[in-house]
Amino acid sequence: MQREYGTVITGLLKRRQEQLDERFRLQDRIAVLTNDLDAIDRVLDSMGYAGDLAHRTARADRLVLFYRKELRQYLLDTMRRLDEPVTSRSLARGIVSKEGKDLDDQRFMNEVVARVSRALVVMRDQKLVASHRDPARKTTWRSIV
Repeated sequence: MQREYGTVITGLLKRRQEQLDERFRLQDRIAVLTNDLDAIDRVLDSMGYAGDLAHRTARADRLVLFYRKELRQYLLDTMRRLDEPVTSRSLARGIVSKEGKDLDDQRFMNEVVARVSRALVVMRDQKLVASHRDPARKTTWRSIV
């Protein structure tokens, strides 16, 4: 039976991948447009525009993934457990997957990576972690406590 449907299955798998690729392209495009609209709205606000804007995006509250000191503790625990240098992005991927969020949401991932990076810089200043930048300008982090 598998042999009978081999061509159909192959075609469906190919079509599925095409649809998935298109979905990712559209999600990225929507994220760019949303960012652009938000920027335009902020400029209009700063210039004193008080009119009603159709489809104005509501200002989203800051997404709370961690409470006070929880992010720092998670990062330290993770780096101690791994006992090898890690990137901000790999730490962020761990957070996103732990929270059950979509790893393919680039906008969300970038926000989490930025938060992790800022936290690691503060932790470096507090002598909790050390960083190393390789010739390709890729920064890795490790716990020193």
